[in-house]
Amino acid sequence: MLNKLLCAVYRTLLSVHPPSFRDEFGDEMLLIFEESTAGRRAGAVPLLADCFVSALRQWFIGYEVWKPALAMGYWFVFFVYIVTILARRSGPWPH
Repeated sequence: MLNKLLCAVYRTLLSVHPPSFRDEFGDEMLLIFEESTAGRRAGAVPLLADCFVSALRQWFIGYEVWKPALAMGYWFVFFVYIVTILARRSGPWPH
């Protein structure tokens, strides 16, 4: 019963991976999980954690989702910098 639950959790984690990664490696990953956890549950936790980290890695590194996030961060820092300069500047604006 617990093995079925663990397999369902693992399948859910696999479904979070990008489609191209899932199509290429999903069946093999599921087979490895099922073989590794058959009869013993101790191996399930590291494989579940690895699958979770793999999904994050594939989305953020493989699909380069981090580039737009980094660009937005740069623009935010630039905006804060400009606002700070304008706030310190004594000029024609009333205080």
